Amino acid sequence: MRINGEANVVPPRHDRAKPGGPDRGRSRRPLGAGDSVEISSAAQKLQKEGKAAAGRTRTSSSEERDLVKAKAEIQAKIASGFYDRDEVVREVAKKILDLLGL
Repeated sequence: MRINGEANVVPPRHDRAKPGGPDRGRSRRPLGAGDSVEISSAAQKLQKEGKAAAGRTRTSSSEERDLVKAKAEIQAKIASGFYDRDEVVREVAKKILDLLGL
């Protein structure tokens, strides 16, 4: 295979390898020794929002447990006939009338 082109062409300056090798000018300290990372304010804000969302998730699961417990209590009251008593029926009717403004 033959490549046609000019002989003895010097590559552009940015293509040439730097003297001293690719690590020239870099520190020889081990990785992780005193390194620090700056986190942008946008990243910090996202991190806080993520923690807040995780807190809301925990709250919603505890709310779900409360709802399940309340539902079980209501079902037990229905089964025992608690809501069939005259006092309870009057109280519920009164609340409905109050909500409707009558």
